[in-house]
Amino acid sequence: KSLLSWIRLLIESYRACPELAWGRYEVLDAGDAAVLAHRCDTEGGTVVAVHNFGAAPTRAELKLAGLDASCLLKDVLGEGSERVAKDGSVTLDLGRYGCRWLRVERQRR
Repeated sequence: KSLLSWIRLLIESYRACPELAWGRYEVLDAGDAAVLAHRCDTEGGTVVAVHNFGAAPTRAELKLAGLDASCLLKDVLGEGSERVAKDGSVTLDLGRYGCRWLRVERQRR
């Protein structure tokens, strides 16, 4: 993937996520000093963004208040999803200098 393609994807994804521009912003503890994690909440939804500024792959362990096992985190920048645990925790794998933007989808049971 070229740098131009990556930048286009970021711009398109940012425009598709009004939570990032207009949402209430909260920095999250990811358990790793090389990782910046934050969530943006609006009445219409939640996006969690996680960025690894380190040269080594890592895992981010997040506690997401107000979320539970009925919530699925769907990748905005690519394929994939992560299930939130009953206690609101989720563990995310990040490649070196990698990032993930995840939109919360609440599922009915």
